Amino acid sequence: MKKIFRYLAVVAIAAAASACGHVTITTPAKDAHHIESLAQTIETEAELRAVEKLASEYEAAYRQAYGGAMAMKFKSLVEPMLISAGERRDEFRAAEEWLAQQQATLAKHINIMERAWCLEITTPDQDIAKIEANNQERTVLEANIETLTAVKDECSMRYFNALDTPEAETLREEFAKVNSDIESAEQEIDALNIDNEVIVLAYKLQRGEELIVACDEECCTECGDAAECGDIMECCDDEDEE
Repeated sequence: MKKIFRYLAVVAIAAAASACGHVTITTPAKDAHHIESLAQTIETEAELRAVEKLASEYEAAYRQAYGGAMAMKFKSLVEPMLISAGERRDEFRAAEEWLAQQQATLAKHINIMERAWCLEITTPDQDIAKIEANNQERTVLEANIETLTAVKDECSMRYFNALDTPEAETLREEFAKVNSDIESAEQEIDALNIDNEVIVLAYKLQRGEELIVACDEECCTECGDAAECGDIMECCDDEDEE
C-alpha cells in the first residue's frame, strides 16, 4: 500500500512539473510536431513571435521536468522549424512591402491624372514659365540638400566621437534636426516634380498637345538627348524611383 501511495506521489510531481509555463509536455517529437504545424501557418510577425514564445515555454517545461538533455533534444527538433518559419515570414513581408509600393505608385499616378484633368491651363508660355520656376526652385533645394548632407556627415562623426559625454545628446538632436530638414527638402522636390508632370499631362489630356520646354541641362546630360519636358521628367522620375 505504501508503495502505491509513493508511486502516485511521484506521478503527481511529474505531472505538475510537466505543466510548467502554461504548457503540458508529452514527448519531444510530439510537441515538436505541434510547433511545426503552427509554424507552417505563420504569415505575420506577431504569429512568429507567438510560436517562438510557445517553443520557449515547451523547452523550459522539459528542462524543469527532465533536465537539460531532454530540453536540448526538443530544442534541436524545433530550431530548424523556427528558422524556416522566420524565412517564410520574411518572404511574406517582402511581398507585403512590394504590394504596398505598387499601391502607392498606382495611387500617385491616379492622383496626377486627376489633377491634370482638373488643372486650369493658361497658355503654353505661361505654363512653361511655371515649370521653369519649379526647376529653379528644385535646383536651390538640391544645393541645400548637398550642404545639409555634409553637415549631417560631420555631425554623425562628432556624435560617435562624443559618445558617453554630456555633448552626445545635443549632437544627436542636431543630427536628427538636419536629417529632418533633408527629408523635408526631398519631399518639396518630389512635389515640384509632380507639379511639372501634372502641367505637361494636362496639355496631353485636355488639348492633345505636347508642351515643349527647353531641355534641363543636368537632366539631358544624365538621360541623353531628351528634347521635350515630358521626356525629361519621365527620365528624371525613373531615376527617382531607382
